[in-house]
Amino acid sequence: MSGELNKDAVKAIREHYNCQGKYPCREFDYCQFGKGSNTSYDCCECGADEYYEGYIRAIKDKEETK
Repeated sequence: MSGELNKDAVKAIREHYNCQGKYPCREFDYCQFGKGSNTSYDCCECGADEYYEGYIRAIKDKEETK
């Protein structure tokens, strides 16, 4: 993924994966969906990258059908 991350997608990922919840992700400081720049593939903790790709694809599909 290149460029700036979609802020709505990042918010959805944090809520879905409970990144900062009761049991926060220990990789949050390093993850691009947290405070860092690593992908979730680097830590193998969750499927955030796949979720992000699906989220962006859904937005594009919705815009194309308008």
